[in-house]
Amino acid sequence: ASLLLSAAAPVAAPNTNLLTNASFEDGAADQLPGWQRFGGGPVAPDESVCHAGKRSVRVFGPGGVQSAQIPYAGGRLKVSGWVRTENVVCGASAPWHKAAFQVLSYDQARKGRGHTDVVLLDGTYDWTFYESTVLLSRDVASVAVQCHLWGDDAKGTVWFDDLSLQLLDDPGVLARKPLDLAKATVTVDFAKDLGEFRPLWIGSDVGHMDRVVTPTQVNAMRYAHRFGFRYLRMHNCVYNPRIYSEDAAGNPAFT
Repeated sequence: ASLLLSAAAPVAAPNTNLLTNASFEDGAADQLPGWQRFGGGPVAPDESVCHAGKRSVRVFGPGGVQSAQIPYAGGRLKVSGWVRTENVVCGASAPWHKAAFQVLSYDQARKGRGHTDVVLLDGTYDWTFYESTVLLSRDVASVAVQCHLWGDDAKGTVWFDDLSLQLLDDPGVLARKPLDLAKATVTVDFAKDLGEFRPLWIGSDVGHMDRVVTPTQVNAMRYAHRFGFRYLRMHNCVYNPRIYSEDAAGNPAFT
């Protein structure tokens, strides 16, 4: 579960780190200015283990820390940081209950609109740098960064340090159009006969698009096809594999 926080100051210039106390250096004792603890799990600054500087933040129980909400007016966001794990065990209730580094999205009413994973980890890894570029929908008005052990059944210890959230594009030149809910309305006419319904349930969810090209997934899909699966549902089919992005003027760029 994510914690809803008050919006921060207006967005700074592009390529500026929008996070306050991004390296967890500020604050006396166990204080973490700019971050809110949540979930009830043990969270504390750690001066004995850090990527750089004097300290990091350590999470060693369900819960974590979340930044204040930062206004989002459109364009690409680059989120990055260093993560270290020790004996993180995936929760039994869900395969994504791991050490999690994420970007959360909120609408104008400060209602959560979802999240984007920068990385989900289990096991033991030394300090490793992770980075992701995110392009969010027009109903997103603010974002926050969350660092945590996801789920009450995930176990282990995870450290986060030297985080960054940057806006890559200048919202002033994007000419971002407001969301028109009237045009987004879907009307269903149950009296109209469209013919025979094609069964779409003979399929499987395979996760994010970039994972489909791994050797394990390719081999698994051969077996799935052999045993009758005909459809695959993939997340983030356009942006995740880096097919689509936008330049500073909001023009589409395909790779």
